[in-house]
Amino acid sequence: MKKTIFFLAVLLAAALALSGCNLIATDPVLDAQQVIVQVGPDTVTKAEFNQQVDNQLNSMAQLYAMFGQSYDPTNAAVRREAEQSAAGALAENLVLLQKAKAQGLDVWTEEEEKAIAEEAQTSYDTTVSNYTAQVAAEQGLEGDALTAAVNEGLVAADYTLDKVIESLKKQKLQDKLRAQSVADVAVGEDEITAAYNTRIQEKKDAYAANLPQYGSDLSSGSAIYYVPAGYRYIKHVLIQIADEAKTRMTELQAKIDGNAAAKQDLQQQVDRAVPEGASAEDLESLAQNRADAQKQLDELNTQDAAAAAELEELKKTAFEAVLPDAQAVLQKAQLGLNFDSLVVNYGQDPGMQSEPAKTQGYALCEGMTTYEPAFQQAAMALAKPGDISDLVQTNYGYHILRYADDLAESAVDIATVHSTLQGELLTTKQDAAYEEVVAQWVKEAGVKTYLGRLH
Repeated sequence: MKKTIFFLAVLLAAALALSGCNLIATDPVLDAQQVIVQVGPDTVTKAEFNQQVDNQLNSMAQLYAMFGQSYDPTNAAVRREAEQSAAGALAENLVLLQKAKAQGLDVWTEEEEKAIAEEAQTSYDTTVSNYTAQVAAEQGLEGDALTAAVNEGLVAADYTLDKVIESLKKQKLQDKLRAQSVADVAVGEDEITAAYNTRIQEKKDAYAANLPQYGSDLSSGSAIYYVPAGYRYIKHVLIQIADEAKTRMTELQAKIDGNAAAKQDLQQQVDRAVPEGASAEDLESLAQNRADAQKQLDELNTQDAAAAAELEELKKTAFEAVLPDAQAVLQKAQLGLNFDSLVVNYGQDPGMQSEPAKTQGYALCEGMTTYEPAFQQAAMALAKPGDISDLVQTNYGYHILRYADDLAESAVDIATVHSTLQGELLTTKQDAAYEEVVAQWVKEAGVKTYLGRLH
């Protein structure tokens, strides 16, 4: 008898469980309220979780599209991977917010409240402005119709200023928690010295393999630890052609370059071989396609010829207009007038008006592709410091180059990179320390996830 009752109880429990699942599955409101992530009293509902996953997938799709790659956010395996990632991130977020509140970090001063409100307002206004422009472009709306459509979209997305403030406060709470957690992390001088020596060797090896990389590091503002041999400083006076001429020349060249791919495709159509065993109908179609392609190719060739002729005439006129000025400056340079004064008084390259190029010049070596070929070749053709070039023509105008000096091979003084190294090392140590403590917090928090409720 007892066995029978127990068996019936099990069946009843199973039935109730099944009926409950069916009820949730058929009721969108209850389904959306199911808990997917739980940390103590705090939860993430299915609706909130799916929104997070959708946002993550959409961001990934946009990122892949930027690089011309495909990404299918509807793929089941891709979504499940995103769900796993979102579950971990959302659980960690709940743990951190609980920790921050437990430590009393959710108390804001009047100044902090004001700063948060201002930052949130700026963020909100920027987002609404961008969204408005997007709606206007996609739907062709304006005036009241545009305002109504934008407001409808904001309501549908539940995007409000209060939501932005709430999100910003959560972010700043975590920032406070991190700062407090890593306050005692420090970097010693021995660590800085060791990193300095490592960077020097790394850069030596990198520049030995690719000497132009030093120039790239220099122009990008990267920290410099080592100066390789083989570089020279070049100063120059640029006498520019007229801006109008330069703009038109750029347009014409872009037009010619833009036609190149289309012309190549058309030529391939013209040269297409006759398929073996082609029917009369196929031959007739192929002949027509060839004729059409040849006609388009001829039209593009005519356009390019006209553009090239205009470009050549424009170049001739533009350079002839500034040639007397360029020759006059060249003569002054050849007579030994102070070259830096010539750069200041006649030069039209903004880069030569600011430091460090104003004092040192541009750093060049063999094999660089940063500068126009004519400029690069003329710079490397100068034999020794102090030598001055003849007029060098590029798309910008006429240049007069001076070999200013050689760069001495050396490691930079540690004092010049001390603060950079200290900041990088401190950030790395703080990140590692914080990751470790966060992992421990999450482990101790008793996180529960119910991903089986998603499908």
